[in-house]
Amino acid sequence: MAIENYTGPIPIKVYEKSNELRPLLKNIEVVYLNDKGDNRIRMVEKAIQVDSLYIFLDRMLGNGFHIYTLEGQPIHTIKRIGEGPGEYKNIANIYYQESTKELVTIPMDGQQKIFFDLSGNFLRDERYNHGYYYSDLHFLENKEFVINLSDMNGFHNVALLQQEKTIQTYLEYAGTIDDGTFNRINLISPENEKILNFVVGFRDTIYQYNIQEELFSAAYFLDFQRDGLDLEKMVEKYGDLLPYFQQDEKFESNPFNLFQNEKFISFGTIKRTGFELYFYDKEKKMVTSGSDLFRETFEYGKVDRLIGVTNDGQFMAIVEPLRPKPWRFKNLPEAQAKLESFGIFDPEDKVLILFDLQ
Repeated sequence: MAIENYTGPIPIKVYEKSNELRPLLKNIEVVYLNDKGDNRIRMVEKAIQVDSLYIFLDRMLGNGFHIYTLEGQPIHTIKRIGEGPGEYKNIANIYYQESTKELVTIPMDGQQKIFFDLSGNFLRDERYNHGYYYSDLHFLENKEFVINLSDMNGFHNVALLQQEKTIQTYLEYAGTIDDGTFNRINLISPENEKILNFVVGFRDTIYQYNIQEELFSAAYFLDFQRDGLDLEKMVEKYGDLLPYFQQDEKFESNPFNLFQNEKFISFGTIKRTGFELYFYDKEKKMVTSGSDLFRETFEYGKVDRLIGVTNDGQFMAIVEPLRPKPWRFKNLPEAQAKLESFGIFDPEDKVLILFDLQ
């Protein structure tokens, strides 16, 4: 359904090839995550900077999260697999509540939130009875903005809560575009203190919530250039459209891993062939392919998704090696020298990249 007052479409498959207009990486920082023990990082899904610490959500290592210094030294690893107090089976997401200085863990498999301090100590858990399955959340002054996994319960996709009471809901459940096994990370991204940007399900839209005015709207419509598809006839022929699209190499799922700074919005999609990453220049209103950008930046390495944004607005990513050779920077001697200063490191070790775009 169309929602009035959206900013306009973002054409996804049309890129500006001019080198004068395309963004370039700048202010690159390289951090070696120095941990070779049993609790070493396996796969980072999300990163949060809290003051002088990084918090990494690791879906591979027993669904735990790691706390590191900004210099890449490990401090704590938290794994609490089980069914007792402060325990979980799988993690859907993590969130840092600045007002109380607490790390909130959102389990996939239980309607609760688990709270830890930054020393890794379990504080409490809050079990809720409103029936929502959290996929992401954002605490407001006295309310809670929640993305619900609506395929679990058929409820609306977005809810505004206050002390367990549902104040408002948005985007009612629609099976064809909301049913999916791919659990997305970081669906909410604050633009500033007044505006939350967020994405839901397989919808071609980045939505906005104005906190002060309590106004819900569509900010950007992502134009995947599927003009000419007669969806009604396709539904009649195929029934559920999602499996059909997943077999199509041209199909891209709708946005997830939503991150932004003052000038750029970044989001990912997924295709049959893997992840895609995009950067949208808010001022120039242009989209750049992250695949193209990083292909020009790394040799024998890749970045297929972002994991966070620092307090200073730098994007955060983990570079994955493309074996058999170790990855390296192209035409970035200072960054390459810093990388080489780590010495010969195992391909399984993780290197965090921080960067700006200009």
